Amino acid sequence: MRLPALARPGPTGGASCPRCHACALEAVRVGDLARSVCPKCGGLWCDPGAWDETALGPRLSLPLASGDVRVGRPGASRPATCPAGHDALLEVRVDGIQNLAIDVCETCGGVWFDHDEWAHLEALRQWQAHRPALERRTTWGEWFFQLILRLPIEFNIRPRRLPIVTLSIIAVSVVLQVLAFNERAAGALYLFALDVGHSPPLAVPVQLATHQFLHAGWLHLLPNMYFLYILGDNIEDVLGRMPFLLFFLACGAAGAAAQVAAGLANGGTMSLVGASGAIAGVMAAYLVLFRRAKLTFMLLLWQFKLGAFVWIGVWLGLQFGAALADPAGGVTGVAWWAHLGGFAAGALIVLPIRHRLTTRHALLHLLNTGRLT
Repeated sequence: MRLPALARPGPTGGASCPRCHACALEAVRVGDLARSVCPKCGGLWCDPGAWDETALGPRLSLPLASGDVRVGRPGASRPATCPAGHDALLEVRVDGIQNLAIDVCETCGGVWFDHDEWAHLEALRQWQAHRPALERRTTWGEWFFQLILRLPIEFNIRPRRLPIVTLSIIAVSVVLQVLAFNERAAGALYLFALDVGHSPPLAVPVQLATHQFLHAGWLHLLPNMYFLYILGDNIEDVLGRMPFLLFFLACGAAGAAAQVAAGLANGGTMSLVGASGAIAGVMAAYLVLFRRAKLTFMLLLWQFKLGAFVWIGVWLGLQFGAALADPAGGVTGVAWWAHLGGFAAGALIVLPIRHRLTTRHALLHLLNTGRLT
């Protein structure tokens, strides 16, 4: 359990841990409130006055329905006891999360959270705040937007912080596209496009990164940046800013390598610009991490929501079919194998660390384990 803004711990008058019984609780400060934590099991004791209603909702009060409360936990050798010296704590089941129960003192109203239960309860409140927006019907404005541009609307949990890297990639790409209006500038920028057949060998590793910020025109740039905007903010939030940048560049480089290999095998061109491969990697990470997210799909005039798995699955199938039909991209001018290569790289990077990533994000962990009801 990660607690923000902890002060230096100190003793709490010798009160023992309600769960371990032998370990003394240590005082910590979370924001402006003092709480007590067990250094052995990581449990957290919350005095009645330290309940954070903003994060956790209204404070639990007793008595509750008899079916929701019991003394002790099944299999426990000793029931949890109040650190203030009162009777055994009552186990209170929390509606909204399967198998989540916290311990409450009937006398003083204090609450004991076993390791991670605080984070899970906070995540439940976040989910309850997000859920109405995720389950709402689409608006006429969103219908008209997708009708004209044929781009999906995303329904997902909000990122916890500003996606600085995602916005920076978009800003740099847009600025370079504006500069490309000038012929002299466009000629200079072309030096940073991936051109395996004509560039010096030492330039190719640099171009594997720089080509991702260049695009063949506004119709190439804008859809790419839109998908990066709606999906990249969530992936950046989970990975972290610098890891996300490295992930983005790695997926783009893997996609470019796949397209170059397809070009060599089929006698096509090996010049490449665009962030499509990197964004395909972001889509793969999104599919792995955000199972409950939905994207709208429009069939003629009818707009409806699809789960991320279905939406991205259909997209992936279309890319694979196009790659088989036009492997070198010479007919359509689209680097189909770059999309597939970037997607494969994104999945291969994120899948092995998925559990570690989700456990650092309490709400995402609950969404992926299916414990939210």
